[in-house]
Amino acid sequence: MDYSLLVGIHVIDKNTISPNNNICDDGRNGILSADGKELFYMGIIDYLVPFGKRKKIENQVKSLIIAKDKISVQPPDFYGRRFYEFLNRIIKSP
Repeated sequence: MDYSLLVGIHVIDKNTISPNNNICDDGRNGILSADGKELFYMGIIDYLVPFGKRKKIENQVKSLIIAKDKISVQPPDFYGRRFYEFLNRIIKSP
């Protein structure tokens, strides 16, 4: 399994924001920035790529060149744990 975090940023028109919350009412369903000037989107992509023989071989070959914990192709358990820790570091809970 291989997946990535995709972040999108859209500069918005203030007329599209609901006065009651931080969600944009123009059908884009993003999260409004603190200053109200941008709309943020987040999604996880590429999550249906299986970690089969080809990915295992890619992992082994790349680990000969780069430190094993630094390469992008990892077994699902390690990749998931690393991804979760990354999200915990960059996303601040309200």
